[in-house]
Amino acid sequence: MVLFFTALSVSIDAYAAGFAYGLTRKLGFFGAIYAGTITFFACLAAGLFRVFFSRSTMLLNFVSGMALIVLGVKYMIGKCFEKERDNGISFRHDLTALGFFVSVDAAFACLAVNENTLVCAFLTSVFHAAFLYFGAMTAKPSRIFGDLTFLSGVFLFLLGIKRLVG
Repeated sequence: MVLFFTALSVSIDAYAAGFAYGLTRKLGFFGAIYAGTITFFACLAAGLFRVFFSRSTMLLNFVSGMALIVLGVKYMIGKCFEKERDNGISFRHDLTALGFFVSVDAAFACLAVNENTLVCAFLTSVFHAAFLYFGAMTAKPSRIFGDLTFLSGVFLFLLGIKRLVG
């Protein structure tokens, strides 16, 4: 039961990140599965390298927070410098970065609970994928108002600040 509530609680950030991402880009089912897979491997790595990660919690929170801030700033000002062509490479890189940096909390949760590492990684990755997808689907109707890249950047920026502070 502790594992269930832990997986649920660390997935709230994934919902917020999915919402922010969904404001400007389409995040389909397979994109959410891709990001969830990143969470699975981050949790698995955390379980396998428990001693190292438990000593560097502040460093990893700092790195993930800064990365979300940079991604947010990129979204806020990136439209000014963006070329008209989009070949999909940026989409995969953004989704990979998003999947990795929202998975840091999940990895630490797997360190905190005394459960089977594989079960913790699987359950957390399923929750993350679902919450990313639901967040993006919640944001989908907002796209009718036009390009909300700036707002998406603000949400990711604030998520990064929350990671640094809390």
